[in-house]
Formats: sequence, C-alpha cells, structure tokens
Amino acid sequence: HSPKVKIYILIHDTESFKDVGEDGSKGEWPAIQEFLANNKDWSLKEHLTISNGLTVLERRLQYEIKHTIVIPTYNHFHDALKPCIDAVLAYTDLSDKEIIIVANGCTDETIPYIKSLKAPIKLIEFVEPMGYIKSINAGIKEARGEFVTTLDNDSILQPQDKDQWINTLYAPFIENDMGATSPFSQTYDDLGHVLHSGCTMYRKSFLLQMGMFDEIFNPGYMSDEDLAIRIRKAGYKLAEVPKNVIKEYNNGVFHIN
Repeated sequence: HSPKVKIYILIHDTESFKDVGEDGSKGEWPAIQEFLANNKDWSLKEHLTISNGLTVLERRLQYEIKHTIVIPTYNHFHDALKPCIDAVLAYTDLSDKEIIIVANGCTDETIPYIKSLKAPIKLIEFVEPMGYIKSINAGIKEARGEFVTTLDNDSILQPQDKDQWINTLYAPFIENDMGATSPFSQTYDDLGHVLHSGCTMYRKSFLLQMGMFDEIFNPGYMSDEDLAIRIRKAGYKLAEVPKNVIKEYNNGVFHIN
C-alpha cells in the first residue's frame, strides 16, 4: 500500500518479531530492509526498541541525495582509479547518490577522465598532494548524502546486481546505534575490533560529530582504526558486512566479492 501513503509508515512489534515472524516466516527487519532497497523514495526515520519495538519509515517528498561515495585518489589512474570508477558506475544506481572524487595532486590522466564523465560525479582537485586523510575529509565536508561511503581507489567491486554493495552496507543502519559498516574488519589484541576505511559506510552527521578522520595521522596510516575506536567509545556499533567476505588482493588492488 506504500503508493497510497503520503509521508509515514509505522510498523509495530519490530523487536518482538525482528528476525522471525509470529507464524515462523521471515521477520519484520528483513522485510523492511527489502522494502527500502526496492523503494528509493522511502527511508528509515526512527527505530525504537522499547516495549515490542516501533519502526517509522518516511517518504522523501522531494528527490534528494541519500548516499555520497567519496573516493580519494593520488595518480594510479590505470591500475586503480579507472577500474574502481568503472565498477562503481556499473554496479550502482545513481538516482539517489553522488560520487565525489578528491584528486590529491594527480599528475596523470585522472583529471581529464573525471571531467569527461557525465554521471553525477563531483571533482575536488588539489594541485599539490594533501595526503589521504585531508583529502577524504574534504570529500566528507562536501557530501550532500545522509550516508557517506569512503571507497579507496584500489577497492574494486566485483560483478553484482545494482546497489547490492550499497544495500549490504546500509542494512545494519536500521539500528539507531550503528556507527559504521564495512567488509574490511579486523580485531587486534591491543586495539580491539576496528573497521578499515577502504569500503566503509558512515552517517555523515555522525562523522561530523566525531570530527571526521583525525588529521594528526596525515598522510594516512592508522586514521581509520582511530575513528573506529572513537566510534566504539562513543557507544556505537561497528558491523562487518557481509561476514567472512572474500577479499582478493592482487597486484596491489583489492577485489571485493
């Protein structure tokens, strides 16, 4: 009945029947996630866990950007950036998304290529190398989406249905205390559970609240681990999605299955 609904859908008992329905069928959360994936004009407004649970879905009355994909890059056009962009364009529905590419002192074919693209791609160009962290923070500041996905230029999506990767990252955010999701998950003895930023989704408002990536780590190392630790300390969750994903690393390039 969603076409007849103007603004809100209220779904009761979303804690009681979260994973399995009252009759043993599919639970309400998987059904909600499937609905949101197939109806781009609807988004999750609020999920309450008190009592039996209540989930509120909201129709976006005007077309807007929901997801921003931020890709920082420094040269490596042929062996990283171009296959990365080609895969994103092939396997992403861009109707409610934008792509921000932050060219960090590039001297190869990167700039002309990005300018030639007709997809909703925004270029942020730094003439001199600024470092990975300053570049990715610049992209986050310009993002219009409610959710920001950081994607390294050497992370290559593998063949899949349109938006499968975005929907996989987005699904756990039905929980209000979800801080970040990624297939790049690691647990260290000294740091605990962290997510690496190579293909990771965050709420933009949460990133701004946390101060984004700490530029004390510029040009790049350990900033994502630091952000993950700060997210945990703030009381929010980190999720590896999907778990036990196959990540192939060939000739310096990640291939995400």
